[in-house]
Amino acid sequence: MKLFKYLSVNCPVFILTRNLPHCRSPYPRPVHLICFKQWTAGMVMSIIDSAINLKRRVTNTHQKRLDILKDAKVTILQEVNEPVLNLAVSKAATFLGAYDVNITDHLLWDHDYNGRIFSTMSDVIFVSTSTHMCVQRFANKSSVPVLCMRSRTHASIQSMSTIMAIIEEFGTMRCLNISYLGAPHPILNSYLLLCPMLGANIKFKCCCEDCTEVSRMTIFSRNVQSVLCYTKQVRT
Repeated sequence: MKLFKYLSVNCPVFILTRNLPHCRSPYPRPVHLICFKQWTAGMVMSIIDSAINLKRRVTNTHQKRLDILKDAKVTILQEVNEPVLNLAVSKAATFLGAYDVNITDHLLWDHDYNGRIFSTMSDVIFVSTSTHMCVQRFANKSSVPVLCMRSRTHASIQSMSTIMAIIEEFGTMRCLNISYLGAPHPILNSYLLLCPMLGANIKFKCCCEDCTEVSRMTIFSRNVQSVLCYTKQVRT
């Protein structure tokens, strides 16, 4: 205490530094889309509602360019070549006003890419990879939004487009019964996260002869559904 009193009397600069408000970053932490574990139903619906409103407002996109992403640079990092997703992202980014879309092929995570370095060269980063945890680590170091188009365990953008189409048709996801028929695919994991979150029931059937492979998110989805059912019983 004596030291603080001495500094208060003899060092006015010390008083100014003590009275300064807590220093915070002027920019909020970006929201990444690696998978939907860290997301809420409100966050998902806000994006879907915005996309539906934009689609209804702009019916003809031929030779049109908005200023939503004005003067923004979009970077696509791909380890797995996804030509359809690349074309969709490039066209959407250009339509929203981005001036440059840079595609980097043959991504090798053994080089330990630093998200902070790529953040200085772009405003939005899309990643297509055969791994998952490397993307999460990359996003944690990035100061711009990182969106995973396709990984080993998730296909977030594809699943979001499907959910958007269902909501356009039925108006909601609540109390809908959704069936998935086909081989195990990363998009199934995203469905198993999104459907319980948005109030829909999902059932899947593997059409392969060997059905030994089970989706990693099956147990998680069942736990979420059991918690929701228990919550409804308690409320009633």
